[in-house]
Amino acid sequence: MSEFCAGVKILLERMKSNPEDFELHQYDMPTMQGVKGRFYDFAQSIEGIILGTVEKGKPWRDWQYFTDEERKALIEGFKAMKRTKFDEKIMERVFDEGYIERQHEEIRRYYSQPLTSSPPSMYPPQQMNAAPHPFQITTTDNTGGGLMGAIGLGGIFK
Repeated sequence: MSEFCAGVKILLERMKSNPEDFELHQYDMPTMQGVKGRFYDFAQSIEGIILGTVEKGKPWRDWQYFTDEERKALIEGFKAMKRTKFDEKIMERVFDEGYIERQHEEIRRYYSQPLTSSPPSMYPPQQMNAAPHPFQITTTDNTGGGLMGAIGLGGIFK
């Protein structure tokens, strides 16, 4: 067996110690805001390999540089991490008395939002009265000259 490269060793350890770094889809039910883990791209590729939805030669940019042993270890480490997460979900549902009530509360909060409200955006809100970008063509431009007016040269050519 050859020595694993440092990056593979780190990924294998992170799968054990910080599985949230490999989250593919985690949603906050009340806001429906998605969270991606630190190694989302890696997790997406490995899951694609496991499910057979990614071609073996094109799963991840660095995949081709790994040895066969490293690839196998990464796949097995990912599977073990997912099995552990599955066990935790089952244990929570079986032994946590408040689990069902918390789920119902999240659903009630989500569906009690007004229909006109949307989930929070990951982008900052646009300023309603903000000045347009210097090169932005606006429909309220009254300097004349169409495009020339939009960039501030409309009056020069009259």
